[in-house]
Amino acid sequence: MVYSAESERARELADEFTIPVGLHLNFTEVFAGRRVPPDIASRQRRIVGRMSASKYAPYGYWPDLARDVSECVRNQVRESLRLCARPPTHLDGHHHIRTAANLLLCPALRRGVPMRSSFIFSQGEMGTVNRAVCGAINAFIRHRHPTTQAFFSIAEFVLTARQSSNHRETGIIESADLPGMTSRYTIAAVMTFHFVHDTRLPASGAGAAGRPGSGRS
Repeated sequence: MVYSAESERARELADEFTIPVGLHLNFTEVFAGRRVPPDIASRQRRIVGRMSASKYAPYGYWPDLARDVSECVRNQVRESLRLCARPPTHLDGHHHIRTAANLLLCPALRRGVPMRSSFIFSQGEMGTVNRAVCGAINAFIRHRHPTTQAFFSIAEFVLTARQSSNHRETGIIESADLPGMTSRYTIAAVMTFHFVHDTRLPASGAGAAGRPGSGRS
């Protein structure tokens, strides 16, 4: 994520461990970096103000934001190139903002750029409307971008596994076993998880651990 307090550190870690580096698009928080150009910071504040107005705001399309969003995407890609000296391998979004209507329809996001999908739910998980919305978003992303075949929250994974044995694990395998695919294909699956400090556990030593967070990324 560019223009953040930890952008430089993230790039150093990526270089140290020679791992692929994607771009985590940010349209939900103001830029916290020390040297953000004033026009870029101002544009970000306008977008964040609209996108954070309500939990449903990202799902509406705001024509008056279209130019700002396109320019902000270009700015973040340019900054990623400056930091890493190479194009990002893929795109995703802070707080899953890549699924916002203004981002999905953004002209600056050209076809063919790899992008992470939205969450995938099995039958009986979440409500019908939620499954339908996520399904429509994923269909649109698959139409325009190479993407993950499965994307799950580790928090939901653990909760469901506790409640119903290994049903969720089986569901993951079944969802990735797509018709027409053979063993020569690699199944791409992504799970997102955050760790937060649990005061019931030791702060250090062999017993230290975390617990699954909200699944927001």
